[in-house]
Amino acid sequence: MVGIALFASVRDAREGIIPNTSCIILAACGVCLQIVRMAAPSLLECTLWALVAPELDGAAASLIEAALLLLGGTAAELCWRRHHRPALGLGDVKYAAAWTAIIGSWILPAVAVAALAGAVVSLARGRSHFPFGPYLSFACMGALLMACAHVF
Repeated sequence: MVGIALFASVRDAREGIIPNTSCIILAACGVCLQIVRMAAPSLLECTLWALVAPELDGAAASLIEAALLLLGGTAAELCWRRHHRPALGLGDVKYAAAWTAIIGSWILPAVAVAALAGAVVSLARGRSHFPFGPYLSFACMGALLMACAHVF
């Protein structure tokens, strides 16, 4: 996941695009993780996920949240684009939905932290926009680490 996040972040920072392949692979990792959590939780006992799993939502809840975020985010972005200049790309929405399949409702604080960090850095650099992918990757990885450390 770190490699996928790094690839998507660099691509978004350089070209302003989060590749669909990154979103698909990350979502597939999340779906596989949730299937294993539902079907055979004992397989995760000796892995990092054994520490994280109790802190994350239930497997089905994570997948439902990912689908809702994808649908809701896409609808909101399309409505916004119809009346205003696009602010958040659909790649960002798909990327957040893919992360939601892994971290569940932890996506909410991750998106808030990513947006705040991106806005602060953007303002400090005197820019009016910023690539959201790198900040989202960092925040989602942070959410995983906090879940491992049982911070919240």
